[in-house]
Amino acid sequence: MLAQVGLKAELATMPASNYWPELRDDKFDMYMLGWSPGTFDAEHPIRFLMATPNAEKRLGSWNFGAYSNPRVDALLPRIQVELDDGKRQEMIDEVHGILREEAVYVPLHVQPLVWGSKANVRLTQRADNFFLLRWVTVE
Repeated sequence: MLAQVGLKAELATMPASNYWPELRDDKFDMYMLGWSPGTFDAEHPIRFLMATPNAEKRLGSWNFGAYSNPRVDALLPRIQVELDDGKRQEMIDEVHGILREEAVYVPLHVQPLVWGSKANVRLTQRADNFFLLRWVTVE
C-alpha cells in the first residue's frame, strides 16, 4: 500500500531485544508500537506517547516522533489531578481532538483479536488481548 502512494518501504525484522534500542536511537522512519495501558486510563498514553519528551519529568518516553504541543503539555498535569469526571473527560477529549487534527499518529495496522472457546466455557476476553485465567469458567 505504501508503494501505491510512491513510498518505498524496506521491512526490517528483528528480535525485540534489538528493536527497542534501535527505536530509541531513532533508526527508523516508521515503527510499530502497540499500547495497552494496564490502568485503562486515557492519561497513560497521553503521558508516554504524546507529551513533549522530557526525561527529567519522565514524560513522552515513548514519543519517538518527538511530537510537541504546548496545549497538550498544559492539559496533562490538569488531567492527572482533576477529580471531577466530567471536567477531566472534557480535557481528555480536547487532547484527543488536537491529536486527531494534527495527525500525530497514523495507525497503519490494527492487530485483530482471534480467539474461540467451546460452548461449555464462559470467558471474558479483554480488548487488549491479555488473557486472564480467573475470568474463565468451565461448566
